[in-house]
Amino acid sequence: MPELTITTRKRRVLRLPRNTRGRDLIITDPHGAYDLVWDAMKAANFDPSCDRLLVGGDLIDRGAGSARAGKFLRQPYVHSVAGNHERMLVDAWRQGALDRDIVDALARMNYNGMRWMKDVSIEDLEVLASTFDDLPFVIEVETSRGLVGIVHADVPPGMDWQTFTAKIEEGDEYATRMALGMDLSDSFHESRQRVQTRRTDGVPGVGRVFVGHTVLFEGMQKLGNLYAIDSGSAWAEAGKDKGHLTMVNPLMQTLYLAQPPRARDDPRLDLRIDGEIPARAFSGPESPTLEEADAPRM
Repeated sequence: MPELTITTRKRRVLRLPRNTRGRDLIITDPHGAYDLVWDAMKAANFDPSCDRLLVGGDLIDRGAGSARAGKFLRQPYVHSVAGNHERMLVDAWRQGALDRDIVDALARMNYNGMRWMKDVSIEDLEVLASTFDDLPFVIEVETSRGLVGIVHADVPPGMDWQTFTAKIEEGDEYATRMALGMDLSDSFHESRQRVQTRRTDGVPGVGRVFVGHTVLFEGMQKLGNLYAIDSGSAWAEAGKDKGHLTMVNPLMQTLYLAQPPRARDDPRLDLRIDGEIPARAFSGPESPTLEEADAPRM
């Protein structure tokens, strides 16, 4: 079982006020594909003076640009949760395992996509680890339509949002591992089960939840009021014939947000940002409104 160190200085749940000046746009799992992230921002006409980019973790590994994660996080408009890849680096740092020989061996094997570390000094890796140690495990955003949650992997099955965030703040290990995707068992990946089995029960107590962690090359999936949006950006930036970066506006009408993928000018990008934004509140998973009921199944 992978070790997990939960420090006491961490703000484990980041609560962001309503953005009254611009848009909140969400991506997950860039995995070092920061040129692709920048292309998506340009295509979305992202305005750094008023828009916010909310990120579902896994900023590093797989992509050659992973060392740029620290600079990415220093942008004032970027707010990210931690994913399992960040926490693996943090735990190695806290356990004194950021040794040159160990890092080089992992890079040669490309273990978990760590090839990029071969060109990064131990000092710079320690700085990155310290930066990642300050990332929250959950982001909760006030919006004009209600609460939006962002977590890297998942919320424990059957748990409502308020109980989940309370347990995260208390340092509950099970809830934290589910959020990060650092499962208790190496043989049963509970944090992927909702997405892999397409379970649609959703998360009570919150309008919408956006997660990554489990790659869906076929495109994002709507699972009740939970949206899985990791679509393999690192593969797309590497020029593979699969994968793309998904960017969403969390306020969009379900009909537009959850529609099946369409033909795109840039096949590496799936931007769900231009649909209607209703004035009414999110319906949540318990009592679907006409908006939710009429949404196409994916």
